[in-house]
Amino acid sequence: MNRYIFFFVLFILACGEPMTEAQKLEDAKWEAVMANHDVVMPMMGTTNKVRKKLKKALKEKENLSGETVTKINALISDLDKADEGMMDWMNGFQQLKKLQAEKDHKAILKYLTEQDVIIKQVGSDMTNSIKAGMDFVESLQ
Repeated sequence: MNRYIFFFVLFILACGEPMTEAQKLEDAKWEAVMANHDVVMPMMGTTNKVRKKLKKALKEKENLSGETVTKINALISDLDKADEGMMDWMNGFQQLKKLQAEKDHKAILKYLTEQDVIIKQVGSDMTNSIKAGMDFVESLQ
């Protein structure tokens, strides 16, 4: 019986290495970037809804001026670009475990700081394109 307890304790100790201060800092930075991602990601659904409203306005509204049609198409394009920015960011974003296996602490923090700036810009682009699209849809009514 004591032998089983010994091996169980040995197994637990072997599996759970304590995190270093550097790893804790990297984890905290990772969580901050992911928190920003979690704010921006649901906006993709909103961009889709606004895009549909703009396309519906193009189809339903007769007698739209050429200028209005051009504006609607530009707004749709801005929504598309905002969504593409999110998709590009997600496709290029590296997982923390991979970063820790390939890079040193300083490089990991630099990468995560850069990614945080990028995801915040994506969020700003989405927010701006959503607002502009909604404002224009409301002005058509």
